[in-house]
Amino acid sequence: MTEISQLPLTVELTIGESAMSLASRLARRNGVPRMLTFCSDLGLDHKALANGNDNEINRLSSVAGCDPKAVSFWTPKFGDDGYFQLGEEKLKFTSFDRTRVRACPRCISESRERHGETGPVHLGIWQLYSIRTCHRHLCMLVDLPEPKNRSDNFDYSRILDQSISKTAAPVRRDDQNFERWLLARLENGPANSWLDSLPLHVATQLCENFGFLVAFGPEIPRSKITVEQWLKAGCKGFDVLQHGPKALTDTLKMIQLQSPVDVKQYRERYGIFFKWLRDRNKDPAFDDIRNLVRPFIWSNFPVPEGGVVLGEVCPRQHVFTPRTAQKKFGISRWKFEQRLIETGFAPKPPDGSRPVLPDYPSLETIEQIVRDIEKLRDAKSTASFLGIERGTLLILVKAGIFQVELKLDTKAPYYDSRKVSAFLAQLRKQCIKSDGSIDAGTEPFSKVAVRSQWGLGELLKLILSERLTLHADNPKTAKFHEFRVSFPVVQKAMAQQNGTFCSLSDAAETLEIDTKTVRALISLGFIDTVSRSPQETRQRWQIVSKKSVSEFDRKYISLKKLCLLREESIQYMTKELINARYLPLPLGRKTQRIFRRSDVLK
Repeated sequence: MTEISQLPLTVELTIGESAMSLASRLARRNGVPRMLTFCSDLGLDHKALANGNDNEINRLSSVAGCDPKAVSFWTPKFGDDGYFQLGEEKLKFTSFDRTRVRACPRCISESRERHGETGPVHLGIWQLYSIRTCHRHLCMLVDLPEPKNRSDNFDYSRILDQSISKTAAPVRRDDQNFERWLLARLENGPANSWLDSLPLHVATQLCENFGFLVAFGPEIPRSKITVEQWLKAGCKGFDVLQHGPKALTDTLKMIQLQSPVDVKQYRERYGIFFKWLRDRNKDPAFDDIRNLVRPFIWSNFPVPEGGVVLGEVCPRQHVFTPRTAQKKFGISRWKFEQRLIETGFAPKPPDGSRPVLPDYPSLETIEQIVRDIEKLRDAKSTASFLGIERGTLLILVKAGIFQVELKLDTKAPYYDSRKVSAFLAQLRKQCIKSDGSIDAGTEPFSKVAVRSQWGLGELLKLILSERLTLHADNPKTAKFHEFRVSFPVVQKAMAQQNGTFCSLSDAAETLEIDTKTVRALISLGFIDTVSRSPQETRQRWQIVSKKSVSEFDRKYISLKKLCLLREESIQYMTKELINARYLPLPLGRKTQRIFRRSDVLK
């Protein structure tokens, strides 16, 4: 190749300027109106120079008296592998827009003021689609009119000679974060982050298309997207993706949860982003992104086994809709949905309609629900299995002996058959065979509950916790109504279990009154009850505080107890109290009379 000497008339190379911009300015400086003619006169290959050929850049640098490395660094150079080299990075040709000229009006104006007619400079980075702003002047680049002759596409001085009628829109510095990262990669090469590990054309497109989904949604046609929207999209995508691949999948999940399941499938939910990724199925450089998004879709959407997502077949279905779960597992959709409500997976609809699921239930969740449903027993069969009435079953549920595993809108509760069987097995384990003498003082649970003034549920919890001995004719097959227990044994266990409470009958015995009067004292707040089980709401099963009974006994005395203390008859004491005008506590009709000790025991 013939060496070319430096021209007498040269121009100063601007940092970031491309070889074609330098050649165009040199032509203007030496009085040649067209760069194409200038290159021909000097024996420069115009097309090779436009593609960044090293030999042509070296010869141009000799003519201009410039450092060829400085010219080469910011000139896109086409390589044998089909990629362009720009700065420290390789980029696919799709990263460049080499038929449209964009520039910063303020940069052009300033370079004209500085260098005159040879001033307008075009930077190499302005050929990139993803560079849309001027970082010096914080404004958008503007499009310039295309030259009349296509051979003048890179004759930037001729193109920049045209007046720019558009005013460059200002941008915020925060909206340039993505571009600053891109420029840093071009200047210094990739850093150590996950995003930097991706090929640059993959990373930039990912930021822009994923960011557009996040910022503007999935449905806007690509043809209607503005340059300003792409700028914001790239920045939004970079803000997320700089935190790694998990940030990408977490955001995809967040987008999925913004609307109920079955409203949209993944193609509609991820719209522009998914279509962009699918359309790059022939470029292996995007495999890392496909291999990240594909498993996410398989795991979070009801893709059937054998369904194809981003070029690969789904090996098994991971999540299901209620309809597909019903079809695959043969379970009642109604029971399935109600179980999702019971477990807190789905909110209960206020109008009794089908629940709106916030997410798809996983295969593991469905298999567990299937097992749960298979072990369920309705109230009728549960009561029959135990040998009790449904009303008695309800009492046990309120006491916490059992819990409803599934309750449909028809108010038909279902119970865990394994827990029911375990309860009956425990009673049988505590049971001994009746022989007519040992169990002479035993009674059925219901009678002992009445005598002890405890609820049936509370009595059962005491029997189970204290392992009280039960009696039955045939312990191995006995059902609930066949078991008997000793009332004295129950009383002893009650006293031993907790010394802070007593039954109504015990309180009545202490105060020398009847249980009706005790209830009146409770209702008026003279005696406190002890809440051992919130489910026990029936008044007859109330348990009272021993402390409150003792405090009441120190301040008040019943007529019967006063008579015993004075060794007088009730008739005599009544007459004496009336004459002294001592009034009993106002406890209501048919209650026994109680007086203040301070009045009657002076």
